Amino acid sequence: MAIAIVLAGGAAAIWLVQVRRTNVWIGNAVHQWEHFAAVKSRLGVTTEITVLDIHSLDPTGTWVTIRWDKFGHVQRAWMEALPDEIWRGSVLLISPDPAQIQVHGPWPEIYYLMAVDYHAFASAEALPYVRDPKYQSLVGINPSNA
Repeated sequence: MAIAIVLAGGAAAIWLVQVRRTNVWIGNAVHQWEHFAAVKSRLGVTTEITVLDIHSLDPTGTWVTIRWDKFGHVQRAWMEALPDEIWRGSVLLISPDPAQIQVHGPWPEIYYLMAVDYHAFASAEALPYVRDPKYQSLVGINPSNA
């Protein structure tokens, strides 16, 4: 009986730790989206790209596959070293380089994202929490813009 109680207590403790970690992650992720939305509203011309895959890391940058969220275009990119740690599934707010991306022009084979054109990031996995009314009190953004 004592062993069963100890095992149940251990399982409950592990479950509580997991719940706490999940709540901390959700809170941080919602805060990232709040910051993302604030930066986006403050800046002029910006666009969102999602990092689909990370191919190789280098101290000066990273080879990645990105998707231009507005257009759905997927391409390889060289991403200069950024001040934030970026993971697969990160949504980046950038100012597109007009020398590389032109209206009605062809997409470049490789897009070069310079660190000065990067503004913010947030996790795409957090979007369901940002859009959930339960978390709306935590974040002051319009979920349709996220």
